[in-house]
Amino acid sequence: ELEENILSLRETNISLQSRKTALQSQVEFYNSIIANHDGYPEGIKNILSNHDEYPDVIGALSELIDVDEPYQAAAEVALGEYNDYLVVKSRKNAEKLIADSSHRLSIFALDSIPKVLSTQEGYPATSLLSLVKCKKELKGLLAILIGDVCVLEDEKKNPDIKSLDTWKWVSKSGRYYCRGFIHKSTGSDSESIIGRKQKLELLKMEFDTLSKEIIKVDQKLDNTIKTADSAYEKLKKISKELETGIQNLNASDQKMTHQDLMSAHQ
Repeated sequence: ELEENILSLRETNISLQSRKTALQSQVEFYNSIIANHDGYPEGIKNILSNHDEYPDVIGALSELIDVDEPYQAAAEVALGEYNDYLVVKSRKNAEKLIADSSHRLSIFALDSIPKVLSTQEGYPATSLLSLVKCKKELKGLLAILIGDVCVLEDEKKNPDIKSLDTWKWVSKSGRYYCRGFIHKSTGSDSESIIGRKQKLELLKMEFDTLSKEIIKVDQKLDNTIKTADSAYEKLKKISKELETGIQNLNASDQKMTHQDLMSAHQ
């Protein structure tokens, strides 16, 4: 039974170690693409990768928002080219950045975002804006960009034609409808640039949990092996004592037989 437990624990350990290696590769992958800002135009990547040189840049818009995984494609397609826009605090920061850079840039200056009235109450379905998490300073900007976008929950249905006069629609898979004549899709070959940091955090949490599980299995395996070794030593000792007893018994029998033979000859 102990041998079966040891084999089972070793198999579990191998399986967990394999999963840990795979997770480590994924963590390294996401660390790399986040650090290198993969998926952005070269000019944007250059600026984001040199924060000391461009301290006024808060980040690219898609890096500054969080969206739960089922709706990431929807948010990405609805924002469209705005995903790659840089965000700075002021118009002065934006003008300086354009003056200092030779790259083609698109920039949001937060101090210049106009105030908009909330249209939250009249949504015919879940608003995309309600599913996007961000800092307070970005809420006004996002209200302008996607404040009139509704989520189409049923992938097989198209939005009501009449509603397209007032609302834009997007499905969870990334199909986008605007004014009845603009259609967009994220496609199925590429991963959303939104949610990378969320994905990395989830992977790290899973990696940490798995590492703790491996430690527990290692300790259990070590204890089981020690128990098996102890049982083996006890069995070895008993076997040796039994062997010694048999040898003594044989010697005693031989002695008695010898004495019986001597008595018979007298």
